[in-house]
Amino acid sequence: MFFKKAIYLDNTATTRTRKEVASVINRYFSGIYGNPSSAHGSGLIARGSVEMARERIAKVLNCSSNELIFTGSGSEGNNTAIKGVLKAAGKYRHIITSRIEHSSILNTCKSLENEGVNVTYIGVDGQGRYDLNQLQHEIREDTALVSLSYVNNEIGTVQDMDRTCLIVKSKGVILHIDAVQALPYFDIDMTRLKADLVTFSGHKLYAPKGIGILYIREGTPIEAIISGGEQEFGLRSGTENVAYIVGLSKAIALNQIEKRKYVSSLVSRRDKLIEGVLNKVNGSILTGDPSNRAPNNASFCFKGLSGKMLVRQLSWYGIEVSSGSACSSPKNEPSHVLSACKISDDYINGSLRVTLGRYNTQKDINKFLKVLPELVCRMREQELSYNNNPVFISQEELKRKLNSGEAVQVLDVRPFNYPKFRIPGSICMPIWKLKSNLNRLNPKIETIVVCHQGDVVAPEAHQILSKKGFSNVKVLKGGLAGYIELDRVPYLIKRFG
Repeated sequence: MFFKKAIYLDNTATTRTRKEVASVINRYFSGIYGNPSSAHGSGLIARGSVEMARERIAKVLNCSSNELIFTGSGSEGNNTAIKGVLKAAGKYRHIITSRIEHSSILNTCKSLENEGVNVTYIGVDGQGRYDLNQLQHEIREDTALVSLSYVNNEIGTVQDMDRTCLIVKSKGVILHIDAVQALPYFDIDMTRLKADLVTFSGHKLYAPKGIGILYIREGTPIEAIISGGEQEFGLRSGTENVAYIVGLSKAIALNQIEKRKYVSSLVSRRDKLIEGVLNKVNGSILTGDPSNRAPNNASFCFKGLSGKMLVRQLSWYGIEVSSGSACSSPKNEPSHVLSACKISDDYINGSLRVTLGRYNTQKDINKFLKVLPELVCRMREQELSYNNNPVFISQEELKRKLNSGEAVQVLDVRPFNYPKFRIPGSICMPIWKLKSNLNRLNPKIETIVVCHQGDVVAPEAHQILSKKGFSNVKVLKGGLAGYIELDRVPYLIKRFG
């Protein structure tokens, strides 16, 4: 990295893998790499690692280890729960969910609607709390499943789980709860939480991306939606990711030990952040439940602003936040969650989600509270709008533009001129010289940024140029290594890959 480290305030989108977890994982990349389905020694060691991890997690959740299957993500867990129950439900073809769920629930339900399943979407109040009276009314004889969330991922509202479970289970209906945003902050005890299926994800609590858990209460009718070697009790085929499973168990164990102190610290800093924003920024409102909300979540709407443009501008100042869910952030349209909460038209496009984490300090919050009011004021004066232009360009598209003679400038920002090859006509400017040599570039034409493989330095150059008023900047996918025929220069992969 060539620039000052960013202030990361998007911990609901994902978290950094903590060092204690990474050190455990690394052992399984080089030393303990057997397939846990193999019968030889290495396979048995890997199987033992998976099952020990399963037992440790079961102890935290107060359930049987036989009720836990490992998945590749929270989205996969949600898909497995919903589709798996419907697959086993036979004639029961009715699902109930809400209008504010994560896209992995909503889009799964929409796909099932196309297959003839009837889906009811319950409403919420202005703070995102479920209409539980409607839930009770909508349950029918043919209702196969109710699928809802413990904590909303955008506005942080914590739902009334006790009453939700009581309503659904009193009718004898299967209940699935997406608890991806709950486990990092709340004690989840499966003897008290009466749900039949519960989804969790590792990368929300300092484990890696690509690993999750689906709790399935014993006796719950469900069928596999992935066919294959019948791993994970026949419900999730595919070789288990041993390294990440062990890492997840380590992260959950650490989280359980530290949770009370961690949550207390988050709440204190979150409340100061909320108070600071509402006091310093005119035309700002807090979204979500003001009291029953995730300890790390501070979500707002600003009158007359584009929240996505505000996110972009804050990023240029080294502050990373989001405007709603990370899974829907590329879309240039109002949040479905805020729409369901009936946020007024003056405010709904100006959403900003600030979520704190383990590594944030009061200094980070102070910097955010200093920069935010100035940016909001400037954006309102300049009436800045958001464009959703793609950030990346393919090798094929670049070559087409060059061959057709389109007006583009290729900016080669490699910090080292190695290998000694350049795209014809490109402007070579090492990244550390970029700010002082902007006069060599034309901000009015499309700029294609190239580095070795386009993975780190080129996106940073994109940020610099965008901040300086270059309106059409793209990063070349695969960078120079993709442009050159790789069989002619295999040292690129060896040296830079």
